[in-house]
Amino acid sequence: MKKTILTLVVALITVCGFANEMVSEKLLDAIAMQESKNNPNAKGDKRKGKYMAIGAYQLWDVYIEDVNRFAKTTYKSSDRWNAKTSREIVRKYLTYYGKRYERLTGKKVTNEVLARIHNGGPNGFKKASTDKYWKEIQRYL
Repeated sequence: MKKTILTLVVALITVCGFANEMVSEKLLDAIAMQESKNNPNAKGDKRKGKYMAIGAYQLWDVYIEDVNRFAKTTYKSSDRWNAKTSREIVRKYLTYYGKRYERLTGKKVTNEVLARIHNGGPNGFKKASTDKYWKEIQRYL
């Protein structure tokens, strides 16, 4: 009986949207597929002989530094190689800037806005250059 009631409560919370997080697992999966085919060993954006974008999400050091700044975390550049940790980093980044988007615009954040922020930085949702990225992400959603 207790298990049935608990199942109903969880279902009700989910249907009402209370359990929904700003950044869905499906979106995180789509970003990882678009960026690297979900390869935690991927390297990209080579500049002056050094790979700038690392891991499944193709994270740059500046992305890590930004998360550490606002979340008071201590992620390291090497954490980009770890599938679980890099996913946490992306979730924190998108949640932070998704909430900022909502404050600035008065609109509810969408997967499109979040994907464009990942690709173009905190104001990526404003950049025409991230439109193509969003179209590519949609293939995986």
